[in-house]
Amino acid sequence: MITEHKESLNPDDPKDLIDAYLLEMKDRGENPGEAGGVRNETDLRIVLFDALFAGTDTTYNTMKWIFLYLAAYPDKQRKLQEELDSALPSGSLVTLEDKPRIPYTEAVINEVLRMSSLTNVGLPHSPVRDVVLAGYKIPKGSMIIPVTASIHSDPRYWDQPDLFLPERWLSPEGKFVMRKEGYLPFSTGKRSCVGESLARMELMIFTATVAQNFTIGPPEGKTIDLLPDFDNRIIHMARKQDVVFTSRNP
Repeated sequence: MITEHKESLNPDDPKDLIDAYLLEMKDRGENPGEAGGVRNETDLRIVLFDALFAGTDTTYNTMKWIFLYLAAYPDKQRKLQEELDSALPSGSLVTLEDKPRIPYTEAVINEVLRMSSLTNVGLPHSPVRDVVLAGYKIPKGSMIIPVTASIHSDPRYWDQPDLFLPERWLSPEGKFVMRKEGYLPFSTGKRSCVGESLARMELMIFTATVAQNFTIGPPEGKTIDLLPDFDNRIIHMARKQDVVFTSRNP
C-alpha cells in the first residue's frame, strides 16, 4: 500500500492518511529544522498496523462473538428480531437514528462485550512514585496491567455474572441504560479506546442488519462453544466452529 501511494502521490491533492504521512516525511527531509517528530516509513507501517488491528480486527472478532451468542441463545435472538421487525419498516436498513428505538439490540451487544471480554487486559501503566492501593504497596516503576475480564465477571458489580442476560442493560420501562462501574470493554481514562463511538456504531448496524435478514444457529446435532481460545493470552478470540445462517426472507 505504501509503495502504491508513493507511485500515485500528488502533493497538491493528498487523498488519505498515507499520502499525508508521505508528504510529512518529504517535508521533514527537505526542512529538518522545521519539521520535527518521528516521521519515517517504519513508523508509518506501525501506524497502519494500529489502524487495521484496532479499527478492523477488533470489530470483526466482536461480531464473531455476537453471532455465536445469538446462535447459542435462540430465545434472545428471537426477542432481538421481534424488536427489529417492530421498530423498523419492512425492507428498511437500520441507521443511527433508529438507535433509541432498538434498546434490546444495544443491550445484546453490551452483554456480549461483557461476556466475551475481547481485550481481556488493559494497557500497562506505571506509578511515578510508591503508592498503596487497597492495602497493597506498589513500588515506583512497577508495571500494572488491569485484567478487565475479571472485572466483567465480578459479582460485586454484576448479578449472576456468568449468565448471558441482555435484560440487565434495560430499565423497568425497557429503555437501554449504560452502566459504567465494572464495565471496561474499551478500557477507561485517558488511554481508553479512541474508536469506541465508531465501534459501537458498526456493531449496532452490522448486528441489526444481519439479524433482520438471517436466523443464526448451530449445525444440526452440534452445540455452540462459548469458551475463548486460550492459546491467545491477550485477546479472547472465539473458538473456530461452524454456524448456520438461515434466510428470514426466502
